[in-house]
Amino acid sequence: MSEPALGPETGIVARLSDVLRMSNGLTHAPAELLPRLARCFLAEDRAAAQRLALQYPAFYFLAPDGVCYSGYAISGGKKTSSGPLA
Repeated sequence: MSEPALGPETGIVARLSDVLRMSNGLTHAPAELLPRLARCFLAEDRAAAQRLALQYPAFYFLAPDGVCYSGYAISGGKKTSSGPLA
């Protein structure tokens, strides 16, 4: 599957692997060891991440608030301080 293009017209800010700094022995780890990281892009906003995830279901799109979209799946986000375990 072809990768989405980067740029403001697509809603993609950057590849996550280009802006993430690894440490603790993973500095020079090949992308094959972390496939989800290698296929993750930073989206401008939630709407762009959701739209892109439906267009490119094999990739992950991370919104600024920490929510990650892949196809119809959603994961992550901020934890709230409510509920029985808070």
